[in-house]
Amino acid sequence: LEKLSGERNRWDTMMATLKGEQHALAGASLLSAGFVTYLADEQEAVRATIISEWVTMMTVAGLMDKGGSKTRDSMTTGGFSMLNFLSSEGELLSWKAQGLPADKLSSE
Repeated sequence: LEKLSGERNRWDTMMATLKGEQHALAGASLLSAGFVTYLADEQEAVRATIISEWVTMMTVAGLMDKGGSKTRDSMTTGGFSMLNFLSSEGELLSWKAQGLPADKLSSE
């Protein structure tokens, strides 16, 4: 039974992470919808600035955790990653295998 104590700690950590992600689901959905609708054709610097402002507003409104979720290095502003929220590593690898450039902008 003592051998499973490490697993228990890992499960507890995973559960806390999932609860935080569940809490931020509405805010992340709203940010992703706004990104796709309003920011898809904007320059990267403009995207980052506006997403940062939106994340601040979502945090104040209680729709996102102050710490945010720790995610992939794409569009991570205030802990939010649009790319991580709307896609998976498998999808990104598939896109690259089909010829999509590996840069962040192409993936977004």
